Formats: sequence, C-alpha cells, structure tokens
Amino acid sequence: MVSTTILDTMVDFIFQFVDQPMIPSQKNFAPVEEIGELIKVDCFQGNIPEDFPEGVYIRNGSNPLFGGLKLAVSVFGKTDSLWIEGEGMLHALHFKKDEQGKWSFYYKNRYVETDTYKMESKRKKPAFLPIVEGDPLATLAASFFNVLRFGQEYKIMSNTNVFEHGGKHYSTAENYIPQEIDLISLETYGNWNPGRTWSRPLTSHPKVFSYNDDTHFLMLHHLKFI
Repeated sequence: MVSTTILDTMVDFIFQFVDQPMIPSQKNFAPVEEIGELIKVDCFQGNIPEDFPEGVYIRNGSNPLFGGLKLAVSVFGKTDSLWIEGEGMLHALHFKKDEQGKWSFYYKNRYVETDTYKMESKRKKPAFLPIVEGDPLATLAASFFNVLRFGQEYKIMSNTNVFEHGGKHYSTAENYIPQEIDLISLETYGNWNPGRTWSRPLTSHPKVFSYNDDTHFLMLHHLKFI
C-alpha cells in the first residue's frame, strides 16, 4: 500500500490549488471567519412583533476553508469547484426577551466539523481535489487520487439544511449522511447513521407530516426519468 506521504507528495507535484474567481452574483456567498463565541448584537432596525417567540434562528450555508473555493491545475488540465461546495457553517441568531419586554440579540457561528473538515483543518491546507467540473482527464485523475488518499471522491459538505428529528438536530447536505449538532453551542457530535445500516446519502430536505409529526426522507439518488 502506497504511503500517505508519498501520495501527498505526488498530488502536490501534479496538482496546484489556485483561488477560484468569484463572479459578482456570488459575492454574497464569500466566506466569513469563524467567531465561535456568542456575541451581542447592539445595532438593529425595525420592530419585533408582539407575539414573536424567544428562541434561536439557525442558518446553514457554504463557507469555504482557506480563503475561498479552489480550482486545481495540472498537466491533465484543470478541475473546478461549484459555488455551493464550501464547508458547512452554522449561523445562530438568538432572540431573548427580559421581564420588561426588552429584546436582546446574540450571534454565533461555527463550522460543522465533519470528518473531512477535521482532516483538512489538521493539514492546514486544501487536500481534496475538486472534481465536479473541469477537463475530463483532470477530473478522472483528481477523483482517482481522492479515493486513493481518503477513501472517497468528495468532501462532506453538510452545508444545505438543518432539521429536527427525535428531539435532536442535524446538519445535512445531499452528498453524505447528516451530522448531529447542538443548537446552542453549535458543537458537532458526529455522523448520524439511521439504524447503523445506511450506506448512502440522505436528502437535505426531509418533510414532517403535520398530522403525526413523522419525518419522511425521500431518496431520489437512483431514480431515472424517461
């Protein structure tokens, strides 16, 4: 078995990571820094409705590591990332009301610490080669090296949705199983494998039936429309 060091050296020699340009319509999706701590929001505009409940609003979205999305240039051509491919980051906005009815707002953000997020963070540099778009030969080579080094083609994004099931909360994307998270600390507890027998990705948009509160996950991975 080829050692990890040799494989990494080969990839570093063959491929070069380059910052991928961001078109003007995507500027709203530029990465922000992780704060990690709860901070008070002192400036806001507008009014809060009288019947608005206390609680926390969670947003999940793409937030690439290492300054932004990368493309990989090689002797085989280049491969690109899609704008949705950044690591998942949770943004939490807390709404709190005191006894006098005065509102306070607090914000916190934190990365969803998937297995591949921890892997690249430990390396302190990009590791997974983008393979969604690009020159065919370059995409094939990048996919081969990703599987050889990491055992999988894609990074775990977990950047699309947050849902509740069985009293717990999960961050998810279409390309892998969900990760259990804590809504207050935003800590990632680990992967959620239903029944410990599931081997495929789950949909990012489960539906809850209002009449019995059952959560239904639709799997469209192998459907073919004619």
